[in-house]
Amino acid sequence: MNFQKLIAALMLGLASTSAFAATITFVSAIDDKCRYMTGCLLNDQTTNTYIDPIGTELEGASWVQPTGVWKEAGVEYRVWELDLNRPNQDMRIDSLFVSFDDDLQIRSKGKILADINRYDVAGGNPWAQVINVYDYVNSSMILEKGGRLNFWVTNSGNGPTGIIYKGTASTVSEPAAVAILGLGL
Repeated sequence: MNFQKLIAALMLGLASTSAFAATITFVSAIDDKCRYMTGCLLNDQTTNTYIDPIGTELEGASWVQPTGVWKEAGVEYRVWELDLNRPNQDMRIDSLFVSFDDDLQIRSKGKILADINRYDVAGGNPWAQVINVYDYVNSSMILEKGGRLNFWVTNSGNGPTGIIYKGTASTVSEPAAVAILGLGL
């Protein structure tokens, strides 16, 4: 009888943790919203300048940019990730790869999650390489419930600019889920 209770408790515990765990892959795409316009695509400018995502950790993502401001020095624009727009619980960014021009901040709910200056990137050409964001942050990045994952790009020069990104995120266990797991055990 005790064996049956143990099996039932384990099954309940597994069910409770799997019911609350979700992982998603997100990528930059032309349907992500830019600050000044909808659908911003850096298309023919990638030849021999910007990284081609095929065969890299960025495969499946598209370069995005607001074409109206892409050659103005000092202009800042924002792209937010639609798949991580106002989630109903906290999300942990498990992996995130980017390529960008010129300076990048990743923000959510007014907090800076990552701040990468082009001159911090080896060679100073972040648009030509895949950058693991976790090489530039000291702790895990958490997107709080109801927030947005924002990519803020500042054009520090007066040439073309843009961003491409790909990552994964998973739900963060809430206290209620942990309590149910504890009850199950």
